[in-house]
Amino acid sequence: IWKHVAELGVSMWSIDNIEDLEEAKIEVGDIVAISGNVPPVEVMKYGTIDDVIDSVKECLIKGSDSPKGYMLYSGCQVPLGTPRENILAFIYAGRKYGRGAQIGKLCQGLVEANLSK
Repeated sequence: IWKHVAELGVSMWSIDNIEDLEEAKIEVGDIVAISGNVPPVEVMKYGTIDDVIDSVKECLIKGSDSPKGYMLYSGCQVPLGTPRENILAFIYAGRKYGRGAQIGKLCQGLVEANLSK
């Protein structure tokens, strides 16, 4: 139903972490900007710093070249009790690998780190 909902005129769609971000980009990325997908519980709350960084990289690789844009975000809200270190790791990875972001293009930070698809 993604395409039908996107055609209702929403400006951005937050993709929950259980959905495939790349599939969403293919289905609705030309209609609406997409966001999200870092697992809030498994990665943000209970994962390691490396888990957070890896998940941010994966989301940016899958979503940053979406035709209508992509915003890095967790798959839902960040749970209470999420370690500060994991939030800082999310910010660090977003800045490093999301650097040079432009709508419809892979982030420059990913390209420079040789992390493109």
